Amino acid sequence: MFNADFYPTPPGVIAQMIPHEIWGCKILDPSAGKGDILDAINARRKTVRLFAIEKEPELQAILQSKGHKLIDTDFLNYQPEHRFDWIIMNPIS
Repeated sequence: MFNADFYPTPPGVIAQMIPHEIWGCKILDPSAGKGDILDAINARRKTVRLFAIEKEPELQAILQSKGHKLIDTDFLNYQPEHRFDWIIMNPIS
């Protein structure tokens, strides 16, 4: 069972969040959950580089099984190794 603070982003909301001008961009989801936002971006824009941060081990395993690049487990303590063009997230999670 997922953490009680886990709030998946509905597909309709994700569709509205994805910018159209993201070719070749580096995109971070700092609370990636199970990767729904990253999955949707990847499905529409194959030329982007996606990165995830997620604190819950169960969700980290899901992200990694989908091939998402997990770069840290705590956004608030993350020391950036990359410069991102976009940070896209569900602010409730």
